[in-house]
Amino acid sequence: MAQQPYVIGQTAVQNVAKYLAGDRSLPPATYVPSILVTKENAAEAQKTLGQTDGK
Repeated sequence: MAQQPYVIGQTAVQNVAKYLAGDRSLPPATYVPSILVTKENAAEAQKTLGQTDGK
């Protein structure tokens, strides 16, 4: 399993912007789906997560 730090940060900023704009109906927690990483999709998962293979 891999978390998506960029998406987590992006979601947090969006929630703060909504709150500062007056939206007080935000939930107490917002969940961002994680990614299941396997041997078969590891290269694609690295791209999705913004990671490089060092080459």
